[in-house]
Amino acid sequence: MFLSKKKIIFISFLFLSLVLASASPAPLWFTDRTFEFPEKEYVSAIGSGESEQDAKNDALSSLSAYFGVKVNVKKSSEFSAKEMNGDSLKTKTSSSKTDVLSENELFAVQFTEAFKTASLCYICAYIRRSSVISGLSSQSENLLSKAEFSLIQAESASNYILAFKSAKDAKKSCADAEKRIRMLSLLDFEKGGSLFKRQNESKAKSEKIIEAAKKNLVFSVQVKCDDGSVENCVKEIVGSEGFSISQSGSYIIFVKLDFQETSNKVGIFVKPSIDISLFDSEKAVVASYSKSLPKFGHRTLESAYSKARVEIVKDLRTNFVREIFE
Repeated sequence: MFLSKKKIIFISFLFLSLVLASASPAPLWFTDRTFEFPEKEYVSAIGSGESEQDAKNDALSSLSAYFGVKVNVKKSSEFSAKEMNGDSLKTKTSSSKTDVLSENELFAVQFTEAFKTASLCYICAYIRRSSVISGLSSQSENLLSKAEFSLIQAESASNYILAFKSAKDAKKSCADAEKRIRMLSLLDFEKGGSLFKRQNESKAKSEKIIEAAKKNLVFSVQVKCDDGSVENCVKEIVGSEGFSISQSGSYIIFVKLDFQETSNKVGIFVKPSIDISLFDSEKAVVASYSKSLPKFGHRTLESAYSKARVEIVKDLRTNFVREIFE
């Protein structure tokens, strides 16, 4: 009888503990977020979800929206199943992870402990404003310094193609800096304003050099071992970038195509390779691109060559501008 009383007391105590635990008060950040994380010192956001990870992702998305940063949350599931196939037993497993992808870094993000209710989990993500200001200022300064150095190179370049490429580098650094300066301006308008002025000056200077270079860059396109398709593709790409094309152009884009033929019982194969050189007005090589492509087969040699040239054109549309003009 004494033992059963002890059991009753123990069970009652356990039940009371569970009741008290389930009735624990909500944390201050949940009931009064701006009191826990004052807006003068923090940027914060509460997220919710069925799991802690979902709540973190939701909080991070809300926090990122404050800065106008694009965030993609990829959710996933995991499962395994067994099935009989004849006399063998096979197990199928499928799994993946949750990724949060952001185009800009969110500095020193921290998360509270999770607060769980019967149906959902809540987490608060927060960042100290001083950390964000310091990080964005440092990144913006570095990018603008990089742009200014590229502009010095552009202004002292020995020819227009080198000036063009350096000015393009400067413009890209300005674009990268602008994303960070916009975020910074939300937290420190004065600091962001001074960096915007510096960024706009470098951007305007880079665009001026690019336009001046384009007016003086006239290209002649020469393609060896071509049926006309590759030459037309190169001319289209060069023209779409705003350059002039002429047979007497002082800058020469020379494209050499090479094709290796093989055959077997299955068919005839052609393995193409590309070798591109960009010559300046002094006939010096200022950019180049080489690539060997896989072999392509068909029942006839003509069709194999046709497939190979189609793949060459695809490669040029993907890589030409980056490899030659950037």
